[in-house]
Amino acid sequence: KIKWDLYVGMDGLGVLFGLILKKIGLVKKVVYWAMDFVPENRFGGMLGNLKNIIYHKINMLGYTHADEMWDISPRMAEAREKYLKIPQNIYKHKKLVPYGVWTTRIPKINYDMCEKNTLVFMGHLLEKQGVQIVIKAIPEIIKDIPDFKFKIIGTGRYEKELINLAEQLGVSSYCLFTGKIESDVELENEIAKSVAAIAPYIKELDTWTYYADPGKVKKYLACGVPVLLTDVPWNALDITNKECGLIITTDSYSITQGIKTIFDPVRNQHFRNNAIEYAKSYDY
Repeated sequence: KIKWDLYVGMDGLGVLFGLILKKIGLVKKVVYWAMDFVPENRFGGMLGNLKNIIYHKINMLGYTHADEMWDISPRMAEAREKYLKIPQNIYKHKKLVPYGVWTTRIPKINYDMCEKNTLVFMGHLLEKQGVQIVIKAIPEIIKDIPDFKFKIIGTGRYEKELINLAEQLGVSSYCLFTGKIESDVELENEIAKSVAAIAPYIKELDTWTYYADPGKVKKYLACGVPVLLTDVPWNALDITNKECGLIITTDSYSITQGIKTIFDPVRNQHFRNNAIEYAKSYDY
């Protein structure tokens, strides 16, 4: 007897379980909603290579046997073809199903009412996230924006290094480490108050973001906050073309110039309006 019409798995093991359930008649349709793609070195350590091989073999079963293949970024299918030699016509049915945000619950704040000269970062504090390059740029930023404030929301294993770096550079007073904000609603309200947000991914250190669909960027825009980001996420150029944000590099000069541009009152409100409009395209 069929128990479920639809089973959605978000990784290879989950999909494999769904395929077994389908085989024994408990599921009608299995969907693989791929959350990420890491071509190489997903697992480190002594058995890293073996784990990577097993991981890809299990995922390949899901890619080729699931009734529907959902990718959160258009780069995923291209990468599977390049690295795993899986042709794009092999899937039974393929869709682009990126992340969304509950945009209607987020209060939007005009530039006049937001916390002036405040840049926000939200996310797990890892070296690849690039928070350190913003901290290193602060001595240059405050030459033009003396009351600049960098609000850092989140925790992680790199947090201590970031705090020490701010102290070494003498810019601790410009950095606010809030820790993790558990409530999504409170988090969104905190982001919405900021003048701009930043996602300075370091491509050389990041094995995840290039092929994925980083939720933080969409969260920023859904809050009506323009974003500065490196050219790593798949939609970075689209965000720039829609004038919701600006692409920067990891260079201090680029970061400083990007902040000065996006902090301009007239431009900032223009970018805020565009961010709100753009976010409607991925509203859940």
